[in-house]
Amino acid sequence: MGQVFKFSDERVRSLVACGAAGGIAATFNAPIAGALFAIEVILGRFHTLYFGAVVISAVVSDVIAQAFTDEVRAFDVPEYSLESPWEDLDRALDRSGTGGLRVADIATYDEILLAYPDESIGTALRRLGVRDVSRLPVVQRDSMRPIGVVRRNDVVRAYDHAISKRGQELQRAESLGLGQVEDLGLVQIHLRKGSPVAGRTVSRLGLPEDCLLVSLRRGSEQKVVRGSTVLAPGDVVTVVARKASVSEVRKLLGG
Repeated sequence: MGQVFKFSDERVRSLVACGAAGGIAATFNAPIAGALFAIEVILGRFHTLYFGAVVISAVVSDVIAQAFTDEVRAFDVPEYSLESPWEDLDRALDRSGTGGLRVADIATYDEILLAYPDESIGTALRRLGVRDVSRLPVVQRDSMRPIGVVRRNDVVRAYDHAISKRGQELQRAESLGLGQVEDLGLVQIHLRKGSPVAGRTVSRLGLPEDCLLVSLRRGSEQKVVRGSTVLAPGDVVTVVARKASVSEVRKLLGG
């Protein structure tokens, strides 16, 4: 009809919506659903210009269909009456359907995925991937007492932190020209409380000859290390040393 009378696209869309609303209303005896379907799906927007025509089309189609079908519905909906507003709550709290079972009676105890505090992050990540779960309970090995939860995001964050730290170390080594010297290593040593070198100057540490303290971070302050620099607990010292001497330097500084 729209093509014959050369209606505009807007008018043709409106006629299609009216036809769809009438068809749904007549078939399913649901004029309101037919009107809403036509407005939301076919027209895609609510406008008073189309609303009246769509609703009238749905109602008229439903009335005509009832005159011929005697209110026969496409789906039989059983009648249900609510005798009390607490009826649904009583039904939900009724234990007769479960036979009085408790959670312990239906819980799964076999092949439970757990994580332990002394395990590596890689082990926990592999266990998370077994069943594609996002978190694991962390329990003590001896008592099986839960002490926390490890999440997939926690593992990813830890790996990201480690990768970032490694990248910073490589960048620092490259900036110092150490990338081309395979025998040298760049390490950071954190001086713990009670370290034997705390309170001593760098010149009196007795470091190996192939070792050099290049920087020291104390809190948020970065310092250049000199022979007269006094070390303190909590300092983070950056050391350049031959790989064979790294363990000796760590032992000497107590890192």
